[in-house]
Amino acid sequence: MVVAKREFAGNWEYLLDEAIFTAPPYPAWSGAALLNHEGKLVGVGSLIVGDASGKGDRMPGNMFVPTDLLAPILADLIVNGRTAGAGRPWLGVTTDEMRGPFGRQRRDP
Repeated sequence: MVVAKREFAGNWEYLLDEAIFTAPPYPAWSGAALLNHEGKLVGVGSLIVGDASGKGDRMPGNMFVPTDLLAPILADLIVNGRTAGAGRPWLGVTTDEMRGPFGRQRRDP
Protein backbone atom coordinates (compact mmCIF):
# COMPACT_ATOMS: atom_id res chain seq x y z
CA MET A 1 0.00 0.00 0.00
CA VAL A 2 1.35 3.44 -0.94
CA VAL A 3 1.59 5.54 2.24
CA ALA A 4 3.38 8.63 0.91
CA LYS A 5 4.83 10.44 -2.09
CA ARG A 6 7.47 12.87 -0.89
CA GLU A 7 11.03 14.07 -1.24
CA PHE A 8 13.77 11.63 -0.34
CA ALA A 9 17.37 12.56 0.30
CA GLY A 10 19.73 9.72 1.20
CA ASN A 11 22.97 10.33 3.04
CA TRP A 12 24.81 9.42 -0.15
CA GLU A 13 24.35 10.67 -3.73
CA TYR A 14 20.59 10.14 -3.77
CA LEU A 15 17.96 12.88 -4.08
CA LEU A 16 14.43 12.45 -5.41
CA ASP A 17 11.83 15.20 -5.52
CA GLU A 18 8.96 12.72 -5.18
CA ALA A 19 9.76 9.16 -4.18
CA ILE A 20 7.01 6.61 -3.57
CA PHE A 21 6.81 4.96 -0.13
CA THR A 22 4.92 1.78 0.69
CA ALA A 23 4.18 -0.13 3.89
CA PRO A 24 4.50 -2.68 5.32
CA PRO A 25 8.09 -3.33 4.21
CA TYR A 26 8.93 -6.26 1.97
CA PRO A 27 12.40 -7.75 2.56
CA ALA A 28 13.17 -8.52 -1.13
CA TRP A 29 12.60 -4.89 -2.15
CA SER A 30 15.60 -4.12 -4.34
CA GLY A 31 14.46 -4.03 -7.95
CA ALA A 32 10.89 -4.97 -7.03
CA ALA A 33 8.12 -3.74 -9.31
CA LEU A 34 5.47 -1.34 -8.00
CA LEU A 35 2.34 -1.66 -10.12
CA ASN A 36 -0.73 0.57 -10.16
CA HIS A 37 -4.32 -0.73 -10.29
CA GLU A 38 -4.12 -1.07 -14.09
CA GLY A 39 -0.98 -3.22 -13.87
CA LYS A 40 1.33 -0.47 -15.15
CA LEU A 41 4.85 -0.28 -13.74
CA VAL A 42 5.09 2.97 -11.73
CA GLY A 43 8.12 2.39 -9.52
CA VAL A 44 11.26 0.32 -9.01
CA GLY A 45 12.14 -0.74 -5.46
CA SER A 46 15.27 0.78 -3.99
CA LEU A 47 15.54 0.38 -0.22
CA ILE A 48 13.88 -0.12 3.15
CA VAL A 49 13.31 3.01 5.23
CA GLY A 50 12.46 3.43 8.90
CA ASP A 51 9.83 6.16 8.37
CA ALA A 52 7.85 5.51 5.20
CA SER A 53 5.08 7.97 6.02
CA GLY A 54 7.51 10.84 6.66
CA LYS A 55 5.49 11.88 9.70
CA GLY A 56 8.00 10.70 12.30
CA ASP A 57 5.86 7.74 13.35
CA ARG A 58 8.65 5.26 12.58
CA MET A 59 6.50 3.24 10.18
CA PRO A 60 8.96 1.02 8.28
CA GLY A 61 8.43 0.57 4.58
CA ASN A 62 9.99 0.52 1.13
CA MET A 63 11.08 3.43 -1.06
CA PHE A 64 10.45 3.18 -4.79
CA VAL A 65 11.97 5.30 -7.56
CA PRO A 66 9.17 6.48 -9.90
CA THR A 67 9.58 5.06 -13.39
CA ASP A 68 8.79 8.41 -15.03
CA LEU A 69 12.27 9.52 -13.89
CA LEU A 70 13.81 6.81 -16.07
CA ALA A 71 12.21 7.76 -19.40
CA PRO A 72 14.52 10.70 -20.22
CA ILE A 73 17.70 8.74 -19.41
CA LEU A 74 16.80 5.14 -20.29
CA ALA A 75 18.51 5.06 -23.71
CA ASP A 76 21.77 6.40 -22.22
CA LEU A 77 21.61 3.87 -19.38
CA ILE A 78 21.17 1.00 -21.82
CA VAL A 79 23.97 2.13 -24.17
CA ASN A 80 26.48 3.65 -21.75
CA GLY A 81 25.51 2.37 -18.30
CA ARG A 82 25.16 6.00 -17.12
CA THR A 83 23.54 9.25 -18.12
CA ALA A 84 25.15 11.42 -20.79
CA GLY A 85 26.85 14.68 -19.95
CA ALA A 86 28.50 15.89 -16.81
CA GLY A 87 27.53 14.27 -13.55
CA ARG A 88 25.76 16.15 -10.81
CA PRO A 89 28.11 17.86 -8.40
CA TRP A 90 28.17 16.35 -4.94
CA LEU A 91 29.71 18.03 -1.94
CA GLY A 92 30.26 14.84 0.07
CA VAL A 93 28.66 16.06 3.29
CA THR A 94 26.32 13.84 5.24
CA THR A 95 24.11 14.91 8.11
CA ASP A 96 22.45 13.28 11.07
CA GLU A 97 19.88 14.77 13.40
CA MET A 98 21.19 15.13 16.90
CA ARG A 99 20.56 17.19 19.97
CA GLY A 100 23.20 19.69 20.97
CA PRO A 101 25.96 21.52 19.14
CA PHE A 102 27.08 20.91 15.58
CA GLY A 103 29.86 18.35 15.32
CA ARG A 104 31.82 16.53 12.64
CA GLN A 105 31.58 12.74 12.63
CA ARG A 106 34.00 11.90 9.81
CA ARG A 107 35.65 13.35 6.76
CA ASP A 108 35.65 11.50 3.46
CA PRO A 109 38.70 12.10 1.25
